[in-house]
This record gives sequence, C-alpha cells and structure tokens, in this order.
Amino acid sequence: MGFGEAGQKKQVNLIEFNEGRNIETIEIPVFQQLESIVGDKKFIAQRLSELKKNGVSVWVEVIYTGNEIFPDLSSWVNEQIANSNIEVLKLQNRQYLNEVLTQVDTADSLDELNEMEVFDKLLGKNNIPDEQKAELKALYKEIIDGLHIQDMPL
Repeated sequence: MGFGEAGQKKQVNLIEFNEGRNIETIEIPVFQQLESIVGDKKFIAQRLSELKKNGVSVWVEVIYTGNEIFPDLSSWVNEQIANSNIEVLKLQNRQYLNEVLTQVDTADSLDELNEMEVFDKLLGKNNIPDEQKAELKALYKEIIDGLHIQDMPL
C-alpha cells in the first residue's frame, strides 16, 4: 500500500458457492496508519503537531510545497517529530528541488568545464564543509577514472 491509498478502506470479498451463492465483504483492519502531508511550513507543522498529540504510531510522507526556499527541511521535520510515534518514510522538498534544478551558472557553460570542475561547483553551491570536500573529490575522481578506464578499447 502506498501513501496515495492512505485514506482508502481495504476489503476482501468472500464468495461461497455452496447452495447458491453467498457474498460477504470483510473489511481489512488498519495495522499501520499512513498519512500524506502536503503543504507549506505552517500546515506541515500544524498537522505533525496534531499527530504527535494523538500519540498513535503513524508513517508519514511530507511534501513541502511552500513558496519560500527551505533547504533544511529534513532536520526541521525531525525536530517536529522528536519524542513521538511518527516516522517519516518519504520527504520531498519541491521548492528547493526546483531552485537547485533551475539555477543557471552564467559564469561558465557546462561545455567549458570538465567533470571535476562541475563537481567542485556543486560542492560550493551546497555549502559542503571544506574538510569533507577533499574526501568527496577523491572519491568522485575514483569514479570518473573508473569510467574512463571502461571506455578504453582493449
């Protein structure tokens, strides 16, 4: 069952063909509550607060659709659900995703940059700490080198 089906009741039809036909509908109990929360920061906070007050175990999908850029959605949601029976299984930040995907770097064209320069720019744009950059660059270089080795004729 997916989050799109969270509000739907599930049932099974038991059909007996003894003397005639007997159809019985049996409702399937909900073993784990699912909820999809779609909205801006205020709506998400309000709904998570309501679920937290209920105290029941619930698996949640959070989709942020607000207008402001919200790059730290994950940590904010974790703060909202601390000490609760809420487990976030899916988290989507549509506004931040759109902002990252539509950013255009006017200083350089991708055609003018090599793989390492593009990766370096992405590290800079995502505010990766300097101590992590060196390790990430080394790992990325291993991947690129591995791809180039595979492209060589035997």
